[in-house]
Amino acid sequence: RYVELNNATNIEKVARLADVNDSFASVRSPMEATRRLHKKTEGEDDNSKYVPNYEYAQVLGGIMYIANTSRPDLLTPVNRLARYVQDPSHTHYKSLTGVVAHAYQTRDRALRYTQVPKDKDHDPFRLWAASDSSFADCPDTGRSTIDWTSQVPKTVATSTTEAEVQAAHECA
Repeated sequence: RYVELNNATNIEKVARLADVNDSFASVRSPMEATRRLHKKTEGEDDNSKYVPNYEYAQVLGGIMYIANTSRPDLLTPVNRLARYVQDPSHTHYKSLTGVVAHAYQTRDRALRYTQVPKDKDHDPFRLWAASDSSFADCPDTGRSTIDWTSQVPKTVATSTTEAEVQAAHECA
């Protein structure tokens, strides 16, 4: 017994908006595209021949809906890309296209909720949670990322240990 959430149709719609199709090279992980992002600097795109062919916020909003409803594997890269929605550079557009391409190539994945047995070790009312953090991974602010909710905390951690404690606190 289970319930499964699949957003394949919505992923295909967002892929069409971003002009992603079956001819795209395989993208192993949605994080590949968002590793080294930073704020756009003045003149950064001046010599680039790349011309974005879609509205950044529209495609980001579509993939954000998919990540929030059925694809938690996309939450962290989508969160990172959302930091640059005000003034995206060509690098941000290419990264967003990479995340959409990964979602499109893995559109058959679904979020499955299963019924658990009614025994002591599988209590259906037991809350399970996990968290992780990275220390000072935002190049613009020096803040850490907490991957439980994929957010930037309000304070700057001064060590890896402090970043982990912040993540555990937010998770709780």
